[in-house]
Amino acid sequence: MTIERIEKELREGLARASKGRWKHFRRNGVNEVQHGRSNVPVVAWAGFDDSSRAEEDHAANAAYIVAAQPDNIRALLSEIERLREALKPFAMENDIDPALPDDTWLGVKHEDVFVAHCHARDFRRASRALTIPSEKEGGDHG
Repeated sequence: MTIERIEKELREGLARASKGRWKHFRRNGVNEVQHGRSNVPVVAWAGFDDSSRAEEDHAANAAYIVAAQPDNIRALLSEIERLREALKPFAMENDIDPALPDDTWLGVKHEDVFVAHCHARDFRRASRALTIPSEKEGGDHG
C-alpha cells in the first residue's frame, strides 16, 4: 500500500469516526474506548476482551486505539502535508543537468525564494530519497 493510499483511507475514516477526545476505560470487566466527555463507548464489543490474551494486552490495545483518535490522526496528516510542501524544492531531480559535477554548489529556489544551498550530489541524493515509488514500481508498503 502506498503512503498516498494510506492517507486516503485515514482521511475517509476520519469522516466516519466519532468526534471528540477518546479515553480508555474498563467497565464490568470489559475494556472500552469511550468518548471523553459523554463516557459513551466508541469501541466496545465482546471480542475486544477475548480470553486468549492477558489483561494487560487488552488494556494496551485499548490505549493504542485511544492514541489513534481522530484529532491525532488529523494532526499527523497535516504534518505530512506540511513536510511534503517544505520538501518540494528537493524533489525536482530532472531540473539538474546530469552532466553537472557532484561537487557543484547549488542554490535551491522554491517559489522564487532561495531556500537552501547544497552540492549537486546532496541534492540528487535528497531527490532520490524523496521519490515515492508507485505501487507498480514496488511501492507497496502494506
